[in-house]
Amino acid sequence: MPQLPKSKVGRPSFPVTEHGELVALCQRCRYHTAQYPELSLLFAIKNEASYKRRDLIAEGIRAGVPDLMLPVARAGYHGLFIEMKVYKGRPTAEQLRFAGLVTGQGYQVRFCWGHEQGWQALLSYLAGMPDKKE
Repeated sequence: MPQLPKSKVGRPSFPVTEHGELVALCQRCRYHTAQYPELSLLFAIKNEASYKRRDLIAEGIRAGVPDLMLPVARAGYHGLFIEMKVYKGRPTAEQLRFAGLVTGQGYQVRFCWGHEQGWQALLSYLAGMPDKKE
């Protein structure tokens, strides 16, 4: 992959957004579905900021739900959730709470800083080498 142009402090010289990182990861997954057919099951969960609208709450939108879900069983897990972060972004209390709840139900949750970490998390999971259950 090409290197991003860097500023003097080592960060990309243009703003990197969570949206951009998610798009990059999903494009990479689509490109590699012939090699990893399970990636065709990856889907996005739109839950950010919009969860405060009453009509969406009534439909089931909730705070803390991760960005992506891979409903593929591996290594004792039922599936993988990925929450994408950028730079110094940190999981919210709601995200940590949700992660704990679904981990207890047999799912793995990964917090990934950038699309490359997301890609590595997916490859590791598909290879049957996800993080150990706690």
